[in-house]
Amino acid sequence: MPIDMRKKREDWLRDVVQEIDYRGYLLFNLFKFKKCPGKIKRVVVVETYALGDLIVITPLLRVIKNNIPDAVIDVVVKPQWKGILEGLETVNEIIPYTSFSATKNVLKARKYDLGIILHEGSIKMSLLLLGAGVKYRIGCPKTGMRYGKGFFLHKKVKPNKKLQHKVQDILDMARLIDMYVPENMRPELPEVRSEKIRRQIKELKRPIIGIHVTSQHITQRWIPAYWIEVCNELIRKKKATLVFTGAPGEEGQVNQIIEKIEKKSAVVNMCGKTSVEEVIDLVRAYDLLITIDTSIIHIASATNTPTIALFGPTIPAIWGPLAAGSKVIWKEDSKCVGCRNTRRCVFDHDMECMRSITPKEVGEEAIKSLEQKESER
Repeated sequence: MPIDMRKKREDWLRDVVQEIDYRGYLLFNLFKFKKCPGKIKRVVVVETYALGDLIVITPLLRVIKNNIPDAVIDVVVKPQWKGILEGLETVNEIIPYTSFSATKNVLKARKYDLGIILHEGSIKMSLLLLGAGVKYRIGCPKTGMRYGKGFFLHKKVKPNKKLQHKVQDILDMARLIDMYVPENMRPELPEVRSEKIRRQIKELKRPIIGIHVTSQHITQRWIPAYWIEVCNELIRKKKATLVFTGAPGEEGQVNQIIEKIEKKSAVVNMCGKTSVEEVIDLVRAYDLLITIDTSIIHIASATNTPTIALFGPTIPAIWGPLAAGSKVIWKEDSKCVGCRNTRRCVFDHDMECMRSITPKEVGEEAIKSLEQKESER
């Protein structure tokens, strides 16, 4: 795998910093001597980072529910993501993180037996659980090296150098306290809730292919001309309906592609017009999703929607799709992949990792996936 040597040195330094942090915890932390309670009635899980990070914690919630069926499980999230997990049967209450003090008071009133911090796994978040009087505190999956990890925990995950999916990183929290973790778990999200999306989907001609071209990270985007070529091919050869999604403010990225598509009647532009909850319902109805590396991959994993995922600067072994029938295209033979830089091609390779993915191979994989699905009907 041709990861640039400068990035390999950075990875090595991160591993060293995490190992030093963990050894400091073992040497100086006074909380580590306490045993996990035998009877756990109330659990709080803290995830206050990005949308994709929130979705990939759902297998952990399932494992907790399976191991402690009668436990109340609450989740602390950013306010804008409060609706994502509503209706999920593994969650009792979703608590928005409004401020350190206000959230601490809310948690304190609930008297939790077990608290798990995920992202951000910082000293601040472990202090939040300490201040809230949570009886037993665990956490800290693999993260970056620029902020302190959860020092006020009773038990921390030992850092490892294993390249594993982020879902498995999160499930290490359950393994930390000897919970049973089934194999091949993937995220889960609530069932269809939007009547508006249900009606729109019924009016569309199948196959319905989701196209997600947008990202706030410029290095993860694919070439617009390549998208145009693939879209035109799928409309010509499969008579597909293409549904474009994206967040408000990303319309420009989508419009520059749609305006060059030959058959506009085969295109539905939903970019900036849906909530995240409605996007979940859309993805569940797709016959196929074609996307770059962004949070919609994890939505598709949760809805078990076949996905063709285009990776370059990020690593699919960590963030790739888990839905059945999915395919990752990652050109390991290009000049450089896996730099994980989000703002510019840091090693001056003109984003070769994404440019080296050709429209031909994406189109072929899409047609193969659709024909496989047709044969199974």
